[in-house]
Amino acid sequence: MLKKKLNQIISLIFTENKVSEIFCMADDFCNFFDAKMKKYILPKATKRNYHRDGTLSKAEVMVIIILFHSSGYRCLKHFYLEHVSKHLRHLFPKLVSYNRFVELEKEVAIPLAIFIKNVLLGKCTGISFVDSTPLRVCKNQRIHMHKVFKGVAQRGKCSMGWFFGFKLHLICNEKGELLNFMITPGDVDDRKPLIETINDELKNIAQVEHSRHRSLNNFMVNMFGGIAAYCFFPKKPCITCERYYDNQLTLF
Repeated sequence: MLKKKLNQIISLIFTENKVSEIFCMADDFCNFFDAKMKKYILPKATKRNYHRDGTLSKAEVMVIIILFHSSGYRCLKHFYLEHVSKHLRHLFPKLVSYNRFVELEKEVAIPLAIFIKNVLLGKCTGISFVDSTPLRVCKNQRIHMHKVFKGVAQRGKCSMGWFFGFKLHLICNEKGELLNFMITPGDVDDRKPLIETINDELKNIAQVEHSRHRSLNNFMVNMFGGIAAYCFFPKKPCITCERYYDNQLTLF
């Protein structure tokens, strides 16, 4: 009974029609991206192929990652085995094992980032808000023992104190739509206006921050997946903004 209620709650976030819409957008982009990449990739020296093509397409991997970050699950393995494999197999008929799926995540890091930049971002309306939020990769007590992001992550300071990791810089409009984003080491200084509600949804709902990463590639895919999931949220934090035009000449 509890599992049934959980599945009903999760299904309310994205309907099957919405999942199909997201897949069509991702699939069209991946086809365009692969066609462009073929023009710049050097041909193989040997015709023999040592690795067979995967049965799960890049678009399907991207959609599963986006669904995870909007599902409310805290563990990707549990979401993949208990929800996708059992309840979404009709949408993904060629599912692979969980270990193979984790390997395929690395291949969609760059396409997913470009997909967000070129397809999912909103349009500038003339009003923009800038904010940055820390992405901690481990607790402060474990900084000296941490090896996964050694030489990449840095110590930084925010309103909550010192941390070790990265900073996610965001620009959004008054509708809550993301306009751009950037990831920097934690020691990059920023002194800009804040909008905390979007950061709260990215961290607590889309789960762009946790300390269980085992590789840099999976960290990037996890963060891109969270940002992409937020772009598809039906309700985003927004500000009611009214414009008045008095037809007066303003001199600068």
